[in-house]
Amino acid sequence: MKNFTGKLFIFSAFLLIGIQCSKDTPNPNQEFIIGQCDNNSLSYQTYNPPIEILSDPHGYVNQEIDVNNDGENDFNLISEHPISPGGINSKRALIEPLHSQIEIAIIEKPDTLHKCTVIYGDTIFVYTYYNSDTLYQCPEADSINIINKNWPQIFQYGDELNTNIVWSNDVLEFASNDETSYSWFENGIIYNTSYKIKHCFWNNIGEKFIVFMFRKNEKYYYGWMKLSIFDYKGIKIHEIAYQKY
Repeated sequence: MKNFTGKLFIFSAFLLIGIQCSKDTPNPNQEFIIGQCDNNSLSYQTYNPPIEILSDPHGYVNQEIDVNNDGENDFNLISEHPISPGGINSKRALIEPLHSQIEIAIIEKPDTLHKCTVIYGDTIFVYTYYNSDTLYQCPEADSINIINKNWPQIFQYGDELNTNIVWSNDVLEFASNDETSYSWFENGIIYNTSYKIKHCFWNNIGEKFIVFMFRKNEKYYYGWMKLSIFDYKGIKIHEIAYQKY
C-alpha cells in the first residue's frame, strides 16, 4: 500500500502561492539609512541577548512582534520542524505580516526543481527531488519545474532605500531544508521517494536587515529588523527601528 504521508506538505512548501507585490516611493522628507540609529526621527530597540524563536523537532514556535509600538502586533515570526513516522522531516523559518497596513521589502530569486530516477534491476525505483541550493547531483535528472520565489530582501548596514524596491504583505520564507523520505511496495516493486530541497538564502549568513513599510494616517513610514537565521529554522531578533510618526 502506498504511503503518501508528507507529499502534499512538501509540494505546498516548495511552490509559490499567491504573492502580491506593489511598488512605492520611500518618504523623501527624511533620510533613512539602514542600521543607523543616531537621529531623532527614529525610535529603536536593541535586544541583548537577542529574542530567539527556535522549534524543537516535531515542534512549532512563533513570536508575534509589535515593531512600531502602537499596541498592535505587526509580524508573526515562525520556526517549525515537522517530523512524522511517515517520513516528513522539514525545517522552515518564516515571517507573516499580521495586517494589511504593513509590508516587507522583497527580492525575487529563481529556483529549479529536479527529479532524479534510478532503477535497480526493475524491482527498486528510487526517485529523488532536489533543487538548485543543494549539493546533490544526478546526471540523468530532469528539470521539472522552474519558479521565481520571493524572499525578504537582505539589507546591509548603511544601505539606503530607493524607488525600485518591491513590497509584499504575504507570508515569506527566510530559509528551509526538506529531507522528507518515504517508501512503499506495490506489485513486487519497491518505490522510494526522497526530497533534498534546501533554500539557503538567509541561512547562516550572520546579522542582516529586513526593511518594512507601514501606514499611519495616510502616510508611509519605514523601519528595519536586524535578524539572523540559523539551522534553517531558527530566528534571532537583534534590533528593531522605525521612523517616528
